[in-house]
Parts: sequence; C-alpha cells; structure tokens
Amino acid sequence: MSEKTQFGNSEPGESVAQIAEREAKKEKRIKELFELRKKLGRKIEEDWGGIKAFDFPYSGANHLGCSTSTNSPFTSRQVEMALVLRAENPLIKVIVDDPIVNSGNFNPLPLAVNKVLQGLKFLDLGCGEEPSFARVVRNLGAQVYTLDVIPADRFDRYDGVDSRPWVTEKIGEEGIRKQEDKFHIQIDLRDKDAFEKIMERTGGNFDMVTSSHLETGSPRTMAGGEFETIRPPWGIYPEAKESLKLLKPGGLYYPAGILEMGATDIKD
Repeated sequence: MSEKTQFGNSEPGESVAQIAEREAKKEKRIKELFELRKKLGRKIEEDWGGIKAFDFPYSGANHLGCSTSTNSPFTSRQVEMALVLRAENPLIKVIVDDPIVNSGNFNPLPLAVNKVLQGLKFLDLGCGEEPSFARVVRNLGAQVYTLDVIPADRFDRYDGVDSRPWVTEKIGEEGIRKQEDKFHIQIDLRDKDAFEKIMERTGGNFDMVTSSHLETGSPRTMAGGEFETIRPPWGIYPEAKESLKLLKPGGLYYPAGILEMGATDIKD
C-alpha cells in the first residue's frame, strides 16, 4: 500500500531518493507534453484559441473552441494534448515540426482517415451539451467516454453527418446518437460512490482523464435560473486523486485550464 510523502506517493521498500527520482521523471514527462501541446497549439490555433479546421463535421457543431462555455479554447487544448500523446506518429509529427503548417492551411483529414488516435481511451469529465472534445478525438479513432450531470439526450446533436468523408460505413445521425448514448455516463461527482460507479461502467484503464468545464454549467439551464455543476464544492481539482485510479500506469490526468500544468499528473 502506498503512502503519501512530501516527495509523492511511496511504495513499500522505496527510499526517499527513489521516490524523488520517480517524481522528477514524472515532472519531466509532464513538461515535455506541455511543450509539445503549446508548440502544436501555436501551429493550428487561431489567435483566440479556437481551431477552425476542426469544424463540423469533426465537432458535430461549430468549430472547435469557438465558445466560452462547453466548447471553449480549453477544449482545443484537450484535443491538442490527445494528439501529442501520439507525437511520434509521422502525421502528427509533421504538423508540429513543419514550419509551413499553420492555422490557415492545417488539414485534419489525414488524421481522421488514418485514425491516428486508435487504441487510446479517454474520459471527458463534464462534457456539457456540446461534447466537442469527445466528438473530435472519436473521429480520429479514440474510444471516448463522456460524463456529466445531464443525460446524452441533452446534447446538441449532429446534423448531416453522412457528409464526413472518412466514414467508411454510413451510420447516419441515428447511429451517432446511439454511440454517444452508449459511451455517456450521467452522474454527479458529488456522489460519494461516483468514481467506483465510473470504474464499474468503463473498466478504467484510461490513457487520459481530462476536463475543461466541470464548473461551467449549462448556459441554457442557467438562463432558466438554475446553475448546474458536477464538481464537489471543495478545493481546486478535488477529482484529481480519484481520477488517477481510473488511469492505466503512465496515464495522464489533464484538467485543461488556467491551472492546467500545476494540476496535471501521471499515474505511477
């Protein structure tokens, strides 16, 4: 059983030096991921943080990061971090390294056709009514679960998805809805058994657990005088510790946002 020390979580038989070395490697990896994410972002983001190339039909609605609530520039960061987890892929590497690539000519079609994120499993905490992160990375091959206090039938839905050029089997809007229903978890993280229920439903073993708008609430619901939230009312990123349990060894907990780097963690 691990114990918490000032250097991180200790395992039985570990010395302080070993713990410190392990934590240093983790911090180095996190720094590398952030440097890659920021480099990628500088190439494909607009000045305000959105990614126009990931518009409908990738996002199922407006282009990625165009809003201030459930599809904000923080959502762009989530997609960028997902991509840099596969930074060794030549199709992603060329986007990061080629000086010719910019937000005006970036074309995500090869990423979708070649399913560059296939084999990766993600969980988006607090996806909101417009689960753009999940839709984009799902179109790039990833398996994605979404989680929110609202049910999937509250999602802003696709329209005309058969226009997606990389879809080999025309599943249509109804098929997309069934897929989103299947991989959505309606739950409030204030439920004391929330993460046990998530583990039971998903099997855990995620490559990344991420969030961007846990406390945003639904604009439509707010307009009616009601503010929805799924984050417990204590501390900053209190879900981080429990989220680590859902990750595979080496998996990433990534809360996109102002405090993202300080709160990001990797499971030992």
